[in-house]
Amino acid sequence: MHQSETIKWELWKIVWGVWDYIKNSGEFPDAENLTIEWVGLIPGKRESRRFIGETMLCQQDIIEQRDHYDAVAYGGWSIDLHPAAGVYSKHNGCRQFHSKGTYTIPFRALYSQSLNNLLLTGRLISATHVASGSARAMCTCGVLGEVVGRAAALCQQQRLTPAQLAQPEQISQLQQHLLRQGCFIPRQQLSTPAGNARVSVSSTQQLQTLAPDGGWHALTSRCAVLLPLKAGEMLPGIRFRLRANGQQTARVSLLTSQNPANTCGDRLLETLTFTFEDEAEQSLNFNYRADCDRYLFIAFDQNPEIELALTRQRLPGVMMVFNSLNPRVSKRMRQINEGDYGVDEFDFWLPRRAPDQILAAFTLDRPLSLWHADNLLNGKLRPEQLTNGWIPAQDDRQPWVLWQWEETQQASQLTLLFDNDFDHAMESIQMGHPDAVTPHCTTHYRLWLDDALLAEVTENHHSLCHHDLPEGAHFRQIRLEIVASAGEVPALYGLHLHQKPAMP
Repeated sequence: MHQSETIKWELWKIVWGVWDYIKNSGEFPDAENLTIEWVGLIPGKRESRRFIGETMLCQQDIIEQRDHYDAVAYGGWSIDLHPAAGVYSKHNGCRQFHSKGTYTIPFRALYSQSLNNLLLTGRLISATHVASGSARAMCTCGVLGEVVGRAAALCQQQRLTPAQLAQPEQISQLQQHLLRQGCFIPRQQLSTPAGNARVSVSSTQQLQTLAPDGGWHALTSRCAVLLPLKAGEMLPGIRFRLRANGQQTARVSLLTSQNPANTCGDRLLETLTFTFEDEAEQSLNFNYRADCDRYLFIAFDQNPEIELALTRQRLPGVMMVFNSLNPRVSKRMRQINEGDYGVDEFDFWLPRRAPDQILAAFTLDRPLSLWHADNLLNGKLRPEQLTNGWIPAQDDRQPWVLWQWEETQQASQLTLLFDNDFDHAMESIQMGHPDAVTPHCTTHYRLWLDDALLAEVTENHHSLCHHDLPEGAHFRQIRLEIVASAGEVPALYGLHLHQKPAMP
C-alpha cells in the first residue's frame, strides 16, 4: 500500500531488462529498428483498500447472477484473479472465471456501514477479494461512478442518508431516476417512460428474409444465429442456403439458456440432422413454442466441408455467435471447473469483433415482428430477452416517430435513447476498429414539440441525447424525424420525459 515508489522502480527494472534482452541478445533481429515510445510512471493498483458496506458483493452474487432488490448497476467482466507475487509468481499470470451473463450490484454495497454520509464507488466498494476481481473493471467502475453521483444528489435534495435511501420503500426512486437517464439495470424496466402516450411510426421492419449476398462461411467451428422469440410464439420454419464438398451430413441444434436473460446456450431443445450435396436450400422446422420471452440459438455443428451463405445486412438484436477459441477471453472454448471453485461449466458462445462479424442469410416461413413500435413504451433500454427497440423498414427514407397525449403535457427535459449498436465493440484504440462511428448511430435528427422545432442535431455520435425543454412549455405531441444514420438501419429504444428535481 505504501510502496508505490519501490514498486515503480522494480517494474522499470523489469521493463528495461526485458527490452535490453530483446535488443541485444541477438534472438530478435526484427527488433533492430524498434524503439520504446512510452513507459508508464505510476503503478496502477488493481486492488487496494476496500470498505465494508451494509452488504458485501461476493462470488455467489456474480456466478448465480443474483438480482438484489436495490440493484442499481451491473457488471459482466470475468472474475479475473492475479497472483500476489506478480511477475515473480510461479503461478499463471491470471485465472478467469465467468458467469453465464450479467450480474447486478446492490446499492447497499456502495456506502459505508459505519459512516452515515460516505458513498463508495470504483475499486473501493464493499466486495470480497474474489468479487472485486470482476467489479473492479474500468467500465463497471464508470457505471458505479454515475450511480453514486446521482445517489448523492438525491440524498442531498431529500435530506436522506444513503442507508435511508437504500430502504425498500425508497430505493425505487433512485432506480427509476437512473433508468430515466438511460442507465441500464439488468432485469429492471422504467415505469411509464412517456406517461400515457400513444406511439405511431412511419414504418416498422419485419424479419423474414436476409438475402444471401455476403459470401460464404465454412463451418470451421460451431456457430449459431441468435433470434429472440416472444412468450407463446412458435418458432417459424427457417431456411438456410448451404453448399458442400460432395455429400455431407449437417447437424443443427436449437438451444436456449436456462436463465432467459442470458445468451449462453446451456439448454438443448432439439437437434436435426440431414444429408445433402453440392449447393442446396435446407429447411429446418423446430417444434418449439417459447415459454417466455427469450433468445434462441440455431446452432450449426463444426464441419469445415460445409459452407453457410451469408448476408450483408445487419440488424440490431440479431447476430451470430461462435463456440470457438478466443485467446483474449479464455484458453478454452468451455469453462471447466478444475477444482472446488464454485463456478459453472458451460460453452463460451462469443460474438466476433467488427469487421469480422458475420450474419447468416436465411428466410423465415412467416415474418417475425422483432422491432415493434410498442417497444418504445416498454421501459427496457437495450436487448434483453427481446430486441426491445424499434427500427424502420429498410426502404423507409424518411422515418419518423410520433408520441401523442390526450391531455396537454409539461416537462422540463426529455431523453432520447438511440442504439449505437450494443454488439459493436469500440472499447479501445488498442483493439483497432474499422469505423469512426458505429454504423447504427443516428447521426442527424429533428425533434418537434407540436409544430415548433425544438432541436436539429447533426453529426451526433451519442446514444443518449438529452434535451431541455423551454420554461413553461406545453405540448400534446412530440415528433422525431430521423434524417440520417452512420450507414446501417437506425434504432431507437425510447423517449423519456422527466422533470428536473426541485431544489430543497
